Amino acid sequence: SGVHGEIVNIGSGTSISIQELADLISPLQELGPARRGDAANTLADITRARELLQWEPAVRFEDGLRELKESMAAEFAEPCVA
Repeated sequence: SGVHGEIVNIGSGTSISIQELADLISPLQELGPARRGDAANTLADITRARELLQWEPAVRFEDGLRELKESMAAEFAEPCVA
């Protein structure tokens, strides 16, 4: 294909603050003070994914994170057999 070697961001296409992300991961945690150079928000520019791959996000960030948390909880809840 014509995209070999191209760098492409994959993301939700929506901005989320670090505080919002921390709250989604666990509302009980406390986010410490920001350090110089810390990003306040994150946003993957998915323009190239749209243009080169005709790609669009199919899952909202919050839904994907919830699914990941549920999957991890289920996996780690099962006893590990060696």
